[in-house]
Amino acid sequence: EKCHIHAAYQYESWGGSYVEDFLEVVIGFSVLVCFATVSPLMATIGFVFQIVEYRLLAYRMTWVTCRPFPIGAEGLEEWLTILDVVLYLATCLSSLLLLCVVRTGLERRGAMDKLSAVVMITLGLITVKVLLRVAL
Repeated sequence: EKCHIHAAYQYESWGGSYVEDFLEVVIGFSVLVCFATVSPLMATIGFVFQIVEYRLLAYRMTWVTCRPFPIGAEGLEEWLTILDVVLYLATCLSSLLLLCVVRTGLERRGAMDKLSAVVMITLGLITVKVLLRVAL
């Protein structure tokens, strides 16, 4: 039988907590977004495992720890800021990995040409991200 008494939903307990659950999901998302350029198959497998982990967290919250009393949660803004930073870093890392790992026409070019290509790709992707945020 499920019971909040035996598995409380609080920090560093067997029942988990908001901080630990958000942290697990954000770390998985960060690894997935940052390194999906290297292996698209890894991105697909990682996405499936993220869905499985999310469902297991939902199962634990509803059947193991009981659903905690719903109260307004302050502090989700910090997680959005962290995710925003992760997306900017993933953009930079993806453009760098794109030029270092994937075979492109810049293989025979010098380091300055590669660096300028990375900067241009990064700025282009960040511009698209900012334009999408403004449009939505």
